Amino acid sequence: MEESGLRCPACGSGTCGRSHGWRYRRRVTALPTGEVFENLPILRIRFCSGSTGSIMPADLWRGRSTVGSVLQAVVHVLREGVGPALEWAAYAGAGEEPVSERSLRRWKRITQRRLIGQG
Repeated sequence: MEESGLRCPACGSGTCGRSHGWRYRRRVTALPTGEVFENLPILRIRFCSGSTGSIMPADLWRGRSTVGSVLQAVVHVLREGVGPALEWAAYAGAGEEPVSERSLRRWKRITQRRLIGQG
């Protein structure tokens, strides 16, 4: 729970979450790699407030890329273009290698097709 970053809206902690069951997604595309996963198990968590959350398997978001960092990079690509987004990623990094132009283009394409529906 702690590694997932999920927090309870009532107590603000991630430690009150309890396993609530499993849900299976038929098909999921990992934005960082473009890899497609079939019948992906997702752990459902119930917090003390009664709200629920989902924890994806760790291998779906490999390396330095997290859901938040990928979506933030895609927002920069959609607003400003790939070049300025690459500069932003280089300044936003903490010493590690920045994301590649190829990855930014792939994330943009997947996001437009899957989330926005403009593909």
